[in-house]
Amino acid sequence: MLSTTPISAQVPAETLIGEAKPRTGLREPLVATRVTEPFVIDGRVTEAAWLAIEPLRAVVSQPNFGAAPSERTEFRIAYDDEYLYVSGVLRDRDPDGIRRTSLRCDDGSLSNAWFAVTIDGYRDRENSLTMAVTPAGVRTDLEAPDDAEGAINFAWNAFWDAEVARTDTGWSAELRIPFSSLPCQPDANGITTMGITI
Repeated sequence: MLSTTPISAQVPAETLIGEAKPRTGLREPLVATRVTEPFVIDGRVTEAAWLAIEPLRAVVSQPNFGAAPSERTEFRIAYDDEYLYVSGVLRDRDPDGIRRTSLRCDDGSLSNAWFAVTIDGYRDRENSLTMAVTPAGVRTDLEAPDDAEGAINFAWNAFWDAEVARTDTGWSAELRIPFSSLPCQPDANGITTMGITI
């Protein structure tokens, strides 16, 4: 069900995933796991195929760059011929305190907890797309052009799926993003390289 893969994410050192490194340069590409059968997108990261993927080492970006998260957090990335899959297991010592204050789609406020993936499909470090979901299952997608110096475009919409599940220890989320919704292109060797922040 799993195999090594020709898709990789060239992860900037200052992103939320990967080893904490100086803010200059890039770390080695993360090679995503190819799956041969699709995941059941139900918000539960319990399938054997998910659990066989080693979680990415999570670090925080702010307020203390490179620090370990205060809560145990797991991110995994996989793909098949049609989709990019991203999952998160988001533990919290106070699960009843997890913020889910809005039921409005494309709510850009920070009053909710979020699970989000930002993808720089062409790895140009200028343009990105974000797909996010709250613990209430409310989805937001947006486009950030011009290195996020211009206006964030909440009117951008794409086809993608997300489901969440509450657990005794927090919550979890699964995203299924069709490659047809992402601006990306393989190189001459058939390898697609993207920048990804979770």
